[in-house]
Formats: sequence, structure tokens, C-alpha cells
Amino acid sequence: MEEDKDENLTENEKEAEQREYFRLDKAILVSYCLKDDPKKIYDMSQTRNISFGGMLFTIGQYLEKGTLLDMIVKFPFIRERIKMVGEVAYCGLKKGNIYEVGVRFVDLEPRILEEFKEYLVRIKKIREADGFDFQSLA
Repeated sequence: MEEDKDENLTENEKEAEQREYFRLDKAILVSYCLKDDPKKIYDMSQTRNISFGGMLFTIGQYLEKGTLLDMIVKFPFIRERIKMVGEVAYCGLKKGNIYEVGVRFVDLEPRILEEFKEYLVRIKKIREADGFDFQSLA
């Protein structure tokens, strides 16, 4: 079954997925709020890293695994801000009352996914050409 999945992937998808997901240490602005918050009061953060599967950023409160977030993200490879839903994969105390939260993308538009994959592959190739050791990230 795994082989069938690999046969249906584009070259960009195969390269982007070589590590569970290649993580790019990149600060990207993220606005977020609890999906079920009727007031829709957004907080802001910056990503610590981002991958094809999700992102890591810091927040000022603990969130349970599975919590859904409405997010607005300004990716560097797309002009407009993208509204999306994320699901908390984990949340851990960093220090004081600062938490690191790993958020998995939920139902990201196919167009955004493809542009994101292409962007990650380009960055990875540039860094490899510069001698960056991706094995040190594993």
C-alpha cells in the first residue's frame, strides 16, 4: 500500500516528504484563535519552524492535543494572507508561561500545498548547495 502512495506523488512531493517532513527554521507571522471561540479574538506569534505538515510556534497558554485553531498565515511564497485550520499535535511548556505548540495543517488548499512544496524543495536545494547538513536536524 505504501508503494502505491509513493507512485502517486509528484517529484516535489517526494522530495518534500523525505524526512517525515523537512523543517524550515523560518519566522513567519501567524495569527490564531480557538476555532470554537465565538469572539474570534486573535493572538499573534511567529513560527520557529514550518514544514509541509505543519508549524511550530510559541503561545502564552496550554492547549490540549486535538484543539482546532483558526489561523491566518502570511507565507513568504504567496502574496495574500492564507486563512486555514490547524490542529494542535502537541503543546509543551518552554519556560515560565510560554508554551511551544506544534500544529498540523488541516485541509490546506491544494494550490497552497503545491506552492509550499515547491518553495520547501527550492530552499532545501539552496541550503544543500551551500553545504547545510540536513542530517543534523534529524
